Amino acid sequence: MKISELSARSKVPIPSIKLYIREGLLGAGRRTAKNQALYSEAHLEQLLLIRTLRDTLDMPLAQIASVVANQASSSYDRFEHGLNAALPAARARSEETPEHDQMWALLSPVMKKLGWVSARDAVAVRATLDALVVIAREMPGMLSSQLIERYARVVVEIASFEIPDDWNPAAAVEGSLRYAVLGTLLFEPLLLSLRRVAHGERSRKLTSARGETTCVEPQRTTHKKKRVSR
Repeated sequence: MKISELSARSKVPIPSIKLYIREGLLGAGRRTAKNQALYSEAHLEQLLLIRTLRDTLDMPLAQIASVVANQASSSYDRFEHGLNAALPAARARSEETPEHDQMWALLSPVMKKLGWVSARDAVAVRATLDALVVIAREMPGMLSSQLIERYARVVVEIASFEIPDDWNPAAAVEGSLRYAVLGTLLFEPLLLSLRRVAHGERSRKLTSARGETTCVEPQRTTHKKKRVSR
């Protein structure tokens, strides 16, 4: 397709497309003349990813470049790289502390039991350890490997239908990267908000089952009248 069609289908202005090519975010088209080039469906897929990262998620160009880089690597490495590059907050974690070692002692048996092979220094694992450290500080005695496993099995179920068995990331390189990155960034707020809704409904249901009201009225203070001596 020509750049005009690429622009129309992606809803990205031609000047922006040319900027993305100059910045190395988007591969150049196949030259057919001095000032003409043809673009493929792969260009469209990558451009759609760039557009969403830029316009919807307000991601800076330098970070987008990191997300779409490493195209020549294996599908799994590309998948992992794209997610890691898209999640800067996970990389900006606190320094290792003895608490991180304690949380790793709880998390690593769960990962082994589930067959997870991610290393401790993987971005998502490090972010998980940070989250566990915060919970342990604020709610001492709350965490255990058994509790972590219950949460982990829930997200395994989520991952199993988000990334079905018949999905082949090697079949469409740019499409798989877009699926991986956007599927993570766009759906995480949905999961969090649904969880909050579920908590509210769960609280309401349990309150109703116990015959209690949802609002607690403040206790009234009874003042005794003083006797007046005559």
